Amino acid sequence: MRESQTGVAEERAVLEWLRAAELELGDYLRLVDYGFLRGNPHPAGVTVSVAEKTLWVLSLEG
Repeated sequence: MRESQTGVAEERAVLEWLRAAELELGDYLRLVDYGFLRGNPHPAGVTVSVAEKTLWVLSLEG
């Protein structure tokens, strides 16, 4: 995933990553709905960041 220094990725890069992982757009939308990813609209598009909920789950598995 292409990320900026702020830890967010362009939505297009996230969608490319999902396709590479053989996931669908519906999977991405569920990750947003369930609070694992956060989409932040802005004039140039949408940036996507990992929510605190995801970091918590990853820390349990680490």
